[in-house]
Amino acid sequence: MNLGITIDQAFGLYNLTISCSIGASMTRTVVNAPEGYEWIESAQNWHLGAGGLAITGRTSQDKTVEVVFDTEGKNVWRISLVPDGSNLPVLPMVISKAGAQIGLYITESAKEIVAEGSRLTLHILKNPWCISFSDENGKTIFRENPYDVDGINRLMSMPLGFVRDPSGKIKQVTESAYIAPDEHLFGLGEKFTSLDKKGQPCVLG
Repeated sequence: MNLGITIDQAFGLYNLTISCSIGASMTRTVVNAPEGYEWIESAQNWHLGAGGLAITGRTSQDKTVEVVFDTEGKNVWRISLVPDGSNLPVLPMVISKAGAQIGLYITESAKEIVAEGSRLTLHILKNPWCISFSDENGKTIFRENPYDVDGINRLMSMPLGFVRDPSGKIKQVTESAYIAPDEHLFGLGEKFTSLDKKGQPCVLG
């Protein structure tokens, strides 16, 4: 970060000008991030396979990670985070996949990757990484929150990423999302806090 201060005198008055620029080489950090934490910073490329739409991302530690998006129904998507080139695990869903797999129509521009499903459309902003979903009317119904930063450009909440233990094993996955002022968040397991979890950091065991 470059900080410039200029003081000029004119007509007996002093004018103070402060300029600040953040260089491209400056490493972005996350406020209160635990040791061993890394997050997805950008989307590199994609391919469409039997498991769904697989996006290769670049992390804050300059490593690759795969994020797989698959439709489980007209209004339900599964998002799987697959770091270190490991195999995509097959985990049960609360709902069963109804009928044949819903086809995805993929388009790509310099800015984003778009996957159109039956009722929901997935938008993946490449850099900085940000995923969002819009409905049939084009209204955004979900969006990650990579833009909440403090005065020195540190992320205020932990985006999509993971925490490694000292041995390198992943022990925690993180995510943060924007919530509209009139939205509320309930559930997330037994917790001794207010029923509405909006604005609370939540750990799911």
